[in-house]
Amino acid sequence: PSQGGSEEKIDLMIALNCEKQEKQDLDPDEFVEYTEVSFEEFEYLLENKYNTYQFLKEYYHREMILIENENDFDKFLKFIEKHHIFVIKPLNFEVGWYVRKISVADYKNPRELFDEILTSIDTIAEDKSRNNLLTVHGKVSMILEELIEQASEMKALHPPSVNTLRKIGRASCR
Repeated sequence: PSQGGSEEKIDLMIALNCEKQEKQDLDPDEFVEYTEVSFEEFEYLLENKYNTYQFLKEYYHREMILIENENDFDKFLKFIEKHHIFVIKPLNFEVGWYVRKISVADYKNPRELFDEILTSIDTIAEDKSRNNLLTVHGKVSMILEELIEQASEMKALHPPSVNTLRKIGRASCR
């Protein structure tokens, strides 16, 4: 898919959402036919945290890296040079499972922290209670994400967490 400007990306996401609704056997007369991007591409772009980040990077205003295996050590070192405290989370899990805040200062050296990340990948892969997510999404990988600095008004809602407000709406698929 095209990696164009913000209006184009928003239009693409609306069209993909319409296609997803169509796939769920809703009334097809209510939806525009959109053939440039398949439902599979939609899943690839928006149902994977890192792919979403890559696609919408200009809107994130923070850095994120993907850690899969030992080959990612150099990328990890560059990341922690800039971000001494960060959030780590599994690539394809939901509802906050295994999400935590990490401080590099809590470890003797970067190698110790990196090894712990690789060990956590193995631990998560063995977690039978979340096995259905692994079946759907494949192997486990970890995302390291720069901390979000939220506006003071949002922080006032609950200072220890990142707060969000969601407006439920629906774009027309006609």
